[in-house]
Amino acid sequence: MYLQRSFVDTKSSKEETKQIIISVYAFLSGFVFFEPSFAEIFFISTVPFLLFSIKFDYKTIIFGIILLLSLTASFLVGNFLGWSSLSYSIRYTIIDFYLVLLFLVFISVINQIENKDSLMNSLMKYWTISAFINIFSCFFATATGVTNFGGVNVISFGIRFQGFFKDPNVLGPFLAIPLAFWFEKYLKSQRKNISYLFISLILILGVVMTFSRAAWLNIFFTIFILLLLNFRRISVKEYFRMISFVFLIMLLLALLIISDIEILGYRLSAFLLNRLGLQSYDQDRFESQKAFVKGIEESLFFGVGPGNYSLISPMAAHSLYFRMLGERGLCGLLVLLIIILVSLKNFWKMRKSYSFLFAGLVGTLINSFFIDSWHWRHLWILFAIGFSQSERHNRLE
Repeated sequence: MYLQRSFVDTKSSKEETKQIIISVYAFLSGFVFFEPSFAEIFFISTVPFLLFSIKFDYKTIIFGIILLLSLTASFLVGNFLGWSSLSYSIRYTIIDFYLVLLFLVFISVINQIENKDSLMNSLMKYWTISAFINIFSCFFATATGVTNFGGVNVISFGIRFQGFFKDPNVLGPFLAIPLAFWFEKYLKSQRKNISYLFISLILILGVVMTFSRAAWLNIFFTIFILLLLNFRRISVKEYFRMISFVFLIMLLLALLIISDIEILGYRLSAFLLNRLGLQSYDQDRFESQKAFVKGIEESLFFGVGPGNYSLISPMAAHSLYFRMLGERGLCGLLVLLIIILVSLKNFWKMRKSYSFLFAGLVGTLINSFFIDSWHWRHLWILFAIGFSQSERHNRLE
């Protein structure tokens, strides 16, 4: 009996350790202003423990081989065609190999964690802490005018919240996932816990202040899908309360538009109205997205190689899907679609418990039509959760 109890305690301890590793990685994913980032350093230091304590199932191994073969073929074909600078191409290929390793290891780790509720709560609490550090650093910078923390500009391109990312367009989607989590908790709480709604509103404000139009679309569809999936949980009173909140937010935005408030030398109303319209560089972005045609003309199945989109276009792709077509061809796009469809399928099955995962991934995928999200660490965390086996969880529902 004692030995049995010790075995259970040891197993539980290992699960908690793996759970903490994934949660800490999510936390560190909110600080990627240099590379290799804290998240990469942490993962590399913990991966030996994970590799020796997990078991890969045959499905994970097979798909991992397909992923690596697709990536290797794209790299070799791109260099054979003469499209790439070898050192530049090797750099992006190494980054992609790292992401594939992260993806495969996290799939296996999540499969071994039986208490999915504990994992989700831990993961999202760490994620939320990271999100709040980013948001309140930006608020502090706005209030004091000190926008540089240790060489990091947390506000850039005028008054756009950037946090500890290289671009405001990444901070916004990073905040959208914990926003979906806490908003779902609000919808599901019997007494409609106001603290959950308050956390959600802070995260919404953070997304709004990134002035990322793609991130705005992201949270719109994320919240809309969450409301649809939790329709039966919401009373007329709660709908009225949420509509009132939306009305107050719209009223606040209207007041900001007609006001002469200045932040860091920028008129907030003029900046907001400017972001609502087409930008001078939007046409250049649209042209860069069309450049994927050059990639598939050169190599229909494998593209021009990892990181080589800049060789077929003067600008970055600004779209996950066009980048995949240009750099990896039809094979690379097919692999990406498999990851997306399997993740969406599993998230749909889990929607009764974790509808925020399905809603958050759909919002992120919509965001990815306008922003290249291939190297977002938090997107790969979602993919790993979505691609992990969910049979045990589904039987419990």
